[in-house]
Amino acid sequence: MARRGDPIDGVMLLDKPLGMSSNAALQTVRRLVNAQKAGHTGTLDPMATGLLPLCFGNATKFSADLLHAEKGYVARVKLGEVSSTGDAEGEIVERHPVDVTAEALRSRGITFLMMDFDNTIVPYTTDVPTEKMRAWIEAMKASGIGLCVVSNSKRPRVVTFCKAYGLDCITHAKKPFQKGISECLTRFHLRPSQAALVGDQIYTDVLGANCAGLTSILVSAIDNHTIWLKLRHVCELPFIAWGKRRIRYEKH
Repeated sequence: MARRGDPIDGVMLLDKPLGMSSNAALQTVRRLVNAQKAGHTGTLDPMATGLLPLCFGNATKFSADLLHAEKGYVARVKLGEVSSTGDAEGEIVERHPVDVTAEALRSRGITFLMMDFDNTIVPYTTDVPTEKMRAWIEAMKASGIGLCVVSNSKRPRVVTFCKAYGLDCITHAKKPFQKGISECLTRFHLRPSQAALVGDQIYTDVLGANCAGLTSILVSAIDNHTIWLKLRHVCELPFIAWGKRRIRYEKH
């Protein structure tokens, strides 16, 4: 009895989507191309996205060789949460605050932090940081992590604060546009991969960092009590929810 399908030979490099098993991806492609014979070269977790080589026809004869080829996962991990199942599919049952440490930054190749000012380092209503914030700034400096305040504010209080605490600063940065971020990269002779931007706003800090190729670190706003800040927070909620889902599930 003749096999159904067309005698197709070759290898397809498939970018497997999130949530689909390797076998489901294989069978879907096999039906689309109407191939007689097909196989994949190793299982990717359904929660992983990325390269899945699919072999058709005579190419399935060497698929076993690819099974033993060097492979690896690159994962985006969210710290400070414990799930009911021990993985990203379960319900979050515990949350713990996570500090940005020099060790964690260096493990990602980051040696420099750009920091938003208002509501990231101090509230809008004061120029005095908390004792914990002062200690964190000193710990970063002592660990050799470069620091520079990159703020959209044009007010003199930013410059005064930075002089008092020995920080470099760039004001009127125009985030999420690249003016201030590019100026900081140029001033300190940095590659984007060496720097991260810490801030409390998605539309300015996170978007600006991502557009520039920097790592973005979103922190909770220190003071979220004014009408404007509450409105901004409400507008950002859908993006925060989307980001949390992506952090939990995205592996590529």
